[in-house]
Amino acid sequence: MSTTPLIINTSILPSFHNFTLQKRTMMKQQTDIPETILNDEIIRFLADRYHTSPRNLLHQFFNQDNSGSATESRSIQLEENEMTLLRDLINSQPS
Repeated sequence: MSTTPLIINTSILPSFHNFTLQKRTMMKQQTDIPETILNDEIIRFLADRYHTSPRNLLHQFFNQDNSGSATESRSIQLEENEMTLLRDLINSQPS
């Protein structure tokens, strides 16, 4: 039985490395959510609506906002008007 050697295209490695760094940065930003946002009445209302925590709701929001759709691992599919509300809320927070 002969095996075919694995050939790796090394030209894509730098872009893959940049992608993983961006994802790590994004994940860190998602975990540094201020308590004022987590306790916001809109966030709490939507979290109750989807039977999840405010932190999980925002995690799904960031994933959906970056990809344009719900992730396969999540059952939450935020509606476009909810996405707009969350974008406006987050953008209105001081940096």
